[in-house]
Amino acid sequence: MSTINTNITALVAARVYNQNSSRVNQVLERLSTGLRINRGADDPAGLIASETLRAEKSAISAAIDNAGRADNVMSVAEGALQEVSSLLIALEGLVDHTANESGMSDQEVAANQLQVDAILDSINRIATTTTYENVTSLLAASLAPDAASWFAVIGAGDVVPKKKPAPDIYLWTLERLQLPPQACLAFEDSANGLKASLSAGLPTVVTESEYTTHHDFSGALAVLSDLGEPDRPCVARRGDMHGKTYVDVELLRRWHAQAISRA
Repeated sequence: MSTINTNITALVAARVYNQNSSRVNQVLERLSTGLRINRGADDPAGLIASETLRAEKSAISAAIDNAGRADNVMSVAEGALQEVSSLLIALEGLVDHTANESGMSDQEVAANQLQVDAILDSINRIATTTTYENVTSLLAASLAPDAASWFAVIGAGDVVPKKKPAPDIYLWTLERLQLPPQACLAFEDSANGLKASLSAGLPTVVTESEYTTHHDFSGALAVLSDLGEPDRPCVARRGDMHGKTYVDVELLRRWHAQAISRA
């Protein structure tokens, strides 16, 4: 009587069945993953090429996403610049028109002056006012897609009726943080911003820009060229750096303690 160990036909059938079963499993795996190569045994050389291409695709996708975010930020800036340009052209026309003193009455000159003042106010509003969408887009483009979640409160100029130098935006933010001004430290880069923060009672550190080096920063804890880096020292225009070459948390705490002791 023959057994399975000596039944050649059964052994061949079992081997063929196992091969077919393995192939079916491989086909099902490829169907479920959508990939021809799922492990090294499928195609060692192909797997290496596949993983290299997948990594490059991921890097390219990230670069495209970053470029898109940067484009959004630039579009916002471009829109603001176009509006300022239009206002400046209108301002130039009013100034040239008003310069014709012999053909203008006092009432016309006064009316033109009102228009000039309105244009200057509009330019100042564009230069100093942001929106929540602008801020979050800038954070996502310059830091990380989820950078907005790093902040407890994001306040923009469109949430308060009065813009800087009024302290409204700082008062709005302090109210939502449920903190007194003495518990905080503000950063500003313009005279109007400094006036706003000081009016709200906030100790303030100023970093200059090429547009604000001539501003009066009286009352600031420190006035710096920038915050600096460990390998790139900042320049202190005013204030004690306490031996530091760049701004870190320890220095900010010392400045804050200094401001509280003076209050």
